[in-house]
Amino acid sequence: MLQIIPRDKAETSAEYAYRAIRHNLVTMRIQPGSLVSEQEIAEQLGLSRTPVRDALRRLARAGIIEIIPQVGNRVAMIDYRLIEETRNVRLMLETAQIAGVCEKATDADFNRMEANVALQQFYLEKEDQEQLMLLDNAFHRIFFEVTGNLLSHAIMQEVNIHFDRVRFVSLVDIRDNKTVEDHRAIAQALRDRDADKAAKLLTLHLTRFHADKATVSREYGKYILRQ
Repeated sequence: MLQIIPRDKAETSAEYAYRAIRHNLVTMRIQPGSLVSEQEIAEQLGLSRTPVRDALRRLARAGIIEIIPQVGNRVAMIDYRLIEETRNVRLMLETAQIAGVCEKATDADFNRMEANVALQQFYLEKEDQEQLMLLDNAFHRIFFEVTGNLLSHAIMQEVNIHFDRVRFVSLVDIRDNKTVEDHRAIAQALRDRDADKAAKLLTLHLTRFHADKATVSREYGKYILRQ
């Protein structure tokens, strides 16, 4: 059963279908290796099959859905090769924003980052994985908003689903997760307008999935593609 997320007023049916399916893939409500039915998803989201089909094709281009003739649509397994590849794309696009953030950000921008981190701390203590993930995404989006590079952010999000899925499942050991600590340090380095330090901290932050691999393997080992 899908988690039904609210639809934004400006969204088309296809955009909403994509966002809703993507959310359920990342949060593992739609599990790796499972077959997904256009009809069932359409019924749950209150849509026709056409926007759902379009969304699944879009997700297939990112490699998270496999379209199998005469069989259907299957969710890709957790593939660390693809995770590494998409993480590298994200690292390249996101570190490219750091100098611009240090140059252009206002006190209001820094306050927004710090307020976001404070909320992350609240939901960390509540052990709420989904709110943490939403706030994590919002924190990183601020960099692209400050630099005015939202097209780069959209490109990053399109391919980042493999990395997002393993980020989410690594939150199983939520108390040991370093996400909030990392974000707090990055926000401070940016406020200090120390681009070199912020870039190094961001790089460390985006490579933590290597350390989390043991957790993911323990909790979700049956969903990992064996190379």
